[in-house]
Amino acid sequence: MIIIKLYIDAARGIEISHELEAKGYTRGIEYDFAYHVTQWDPLTSHKTDEKHVLFTFHDACESLASWFGLKYG
Repeated sequence: MIIIKLYIDAARGIEISHELEAKGYTRGIEYDFAYHVTQWDPLTSHKTDEKHVLFTFHDACESLASWFGLKYG
């Protein structure tokens, strides 16, 4: 499994997922993605992590992950 973290918003993550589906890849089988909101420390009000999208590529799709990392990473 290969995970690629992109600091983008949810809408762009969905667009990229649609691009992958248009190329014939299937979400849930070859890859998955998840949007994570900005995290804040409640005591200091500082950001602990920016909003981002995690794209996870399953074992059989390592070449897809390499291509994806070069194009979007």
